[in-house]
Amino acid sequence: MSTEKSNSSVLEKSLQVGGFLVILASTWMLHADNKKQIEKMSTLVKKYEVQLDAAIAQDSDVHKRYAKNLRKALKDLTPQERKVLLAIYQIDKN
Repeated sequence: MSTEKSNSSVLEKSLQVGGFLVILASTWMLHADNKKQIEKMSTLVKKYEVQLDAAIAQDSDVHKRYAKNLRKALKDLTPQERKVLLAIYQIDKN
């Protein structure tokens, strides 16, 4: 009787470990897929960001309006937020 209990106990533990490994592998695969999708979306956003920047730069009226709106947005920021945003701009500019 104790042998049957120990065998069933070992079997239950093996199934639990196996189940955990299946869940872990599935989670890892989903993570990898999500990471690929995020990279695709990021590439797409960067592409359109470049196109938008070019369109803004080419149209002087749009550029003036964009600069005016940006100045308004900067006024609404706290000094710390403004400092961070301007630092990001400087990094991106280089």
